[in-house]
Amino acid sequence: MAGKIGGVQTKCKEQNSNIKYIHCYAHCLNLALDDSVCDKSKNSKRNKLVFNFFGIIQFTYNFIESSAMRHAILEKISKDVEIKLLTLKSCSITRWACRAEAVKSVLNDYEVLLLAIEEICESSSVPEMCAKGMGLKQNIKFSIFFETKKNELKITVYNQLLDELISGINSRFNQEIVQLVQAVASMIRLDTTPVMISILSNFANVPVEKLQSEIKLLKYLPATDDWQTKWICLQKFHLIALAIHVHEKQ
Repeated sequence: MAGKIGGVQTKCKEQNSNIKYIHCYAHCLNLALDDSVCDKSKNSKRNKLVFNFFGIIQFTYNFIESSAMRHAILEKISKDVEIKLLTLKSCSITRWACRAEAVKSVLNDYEVLLLAIEEICESSSVPEMCAKGMGLKQNIKFSIFFETKKNELKITVYNQLLDELISGINSRFNQEIVQLVQAVASMIRLDTTPVMISILSNFANVPVEKLQSEIKLLKYLPATDDWQTKWICLQKFHLIALAIHVHEKQ
């Protein structure tokens, strides 16, 4: 359609040079949606759910339709269970409207496909083909269709979000970080133990002896309820600098 050499737009311009070619708005929208949810970049951290979904749809078509024998098994089981099949469609890149038809056919033939793939795996004498069939069955059985919209959102959105939140909490508040926070708190209270001093020394690259001597000196300062005075004392003995360093490193 858009080809500059032999496309439809070129043929039309041969008849009328004033004709302007405008790309199909529906196709532009489809391309934008495809790029937003089906990012093919190897370095992309985007959710691959839709990308993988269409991959399974296409693999289902390739697995069944690339062999007359496997297609015949599908037809046979369809007659046995009395379910009318819809012709499986390929997820064409150029004919982008075919994707809806491809998904519709797999959804309609779902039960027959599961039975057919199971029979193909049992009767196949090729280990590679059997392994592909078993993998495909697992994918279309657990990864594509859901009984209710609630189950779909639970699996594809809620569970994934919860997993990311828990992973983030675990990485930010692991045992090492918790010990470091406790060590800073004990330092501010001037109630440190050798273990806490060792943690602070290793983290801030401050000699243990220097850190111990500064804390001891601070303990002998006159007691005061003036928080501003306490803050100045911490600055004088570089302890506040250590606390800021700990905060910035987080």
